[in-house]
Amino acid sequence: MADLTETIYQDQREIEQAFAASAFIAPSYVVELCGWLRPEMLRDERIKKFWEGLKAGKGEIDSSMDAGLGTDIYKWVARTPTSLGAGDYATQISKHNYLAAISSNLRFLVDGLGNMNIEAVQSIVHQMAEEKPALSTKPQTANDIALKFINAIVQDNRNILTGIPGLDNNTGGLEKQTMSVIAGRTSMGKTAIALQIARNASGPERKKVQYFSLEMSDISLWARMVCPKVGLTWMDVRAKKMSQDQEAKLLQASDELVSYYGDRLIIDEDADHTTDTIWQAVANSRPELVIVDHLGLLNDKDPDEIKRLGHMTMRLKAMSKKLDCHVMVLHQINRSVESRSDKRPMLSDLRDSGHIEQNADQVFMLYRDSYYNPPTQPSYYSDTELWIRKFRDGIKDAMVRLSFNERAQWFEPNR
Repeated sequence: MADLTETIYQDQREIEQAFAASAFIAPSYVVELCGWLRPEMLRDERIKKFWEGLKAGKGEIDSSMDAGLGTDIYKWVARTPTSLGAGDYATQISKHNYLAAISSNLRFLVDGLGNMNIEAVQSIVHQMAEEKPALSTKPQTANDIALKFINAIVQDNRNILTGIPGLDNNTGGLEKQTMSVIAGRTSMGKTAIALQIARNASGPERKKVQYFSLEMSDISLWARMVCPKVGLTWMDVRAKKMSQDQEAKLLQASDELVSYYGDRLIIDEDADHTTDTIWQAVANSRPELVIVDHLGLLNDKDPDEIKRLGHMTMRLKAMSKKLDCHVMVLHQINRSVESRSDKRPMLSDLRDSGHIEQNADQVFMLYRDSYYNPPTQPSYYSDTELWIRKFRDGIKDAMVRLSFNERAQWFEPNR
């Protein structure tokens, strides 16, 4: 097994050198495109240090000198005259890293099987399952690049309007290269308001939006959009509690939404995402708004949950800057808020969640009193308070009054 692992590492050596050459030729481009590649995936310690320097914002000359690459970097550049293959090199490095990790575990797996040690075998299999190779990169065509070029020329507004009544008035919208958090207890409407923002941004605002749904399936989210248009719920549809006329209207409503959003609304239901794979996916699709639903379900690993949450928000914030997008993260706060008489969430409720509060530029918190005090007369509408608890560039602790239509899963101005 050791020979197999060493063979994999030998194959990786030339790829790492080509990647380093690409990064030396066009450091800003390669850091932007391949920022998801972790330095520990690199086997050559010098290249690892060089990549760390570039990601930290150092220039290519200083990073090369600090890493001790000497004249080697110029030899590699001579063999790799362009940076266009950087994304492919990074993907190959990630895949080699994955294969080497699997290979190094095979000997322990064989030992466990030979000793009939089921606990050891289960542990190794679980560890191997947690290893994830990089996604395949999507090459950028001349069409894609030309469209990005045109967008860069005509773009005159860095903010993305949410379309939520009162929220845009208080914040001016969501600024690119920043990160916001929507937090609240369970069933407060975090997914509903995030999906509404995604729809408003990709619809009336005509922005490209990528929604990472780590909990709900893409079809469930689509059903939330379509079913209310014909007065049905997804539960009704699944139970076939609808007439032929309603079914026809449902299909028509779905077609209309497809035409309305086009390719501007992307829903990714992969439950195995990490911040690395999200970075790579966003680098490929280039949305202006990224929504992660929700933070706690990302598969980044760290035995310390507080450090894990802090690391993930730092990575997502860095991604927003490098890829010129706004990142919105949903987060479920712990139940300690329910021990208070006033259950409205505060910033202090995030302080046990890593550095989320520190890394976020904006923190929005949802509160629905009807969750704790159900009305005597059932209603599809419930009053909702959207608190702006943190806003780096404006007034904090402003409150927007909304009314949540539970059947339509839509927030409206408070009636």
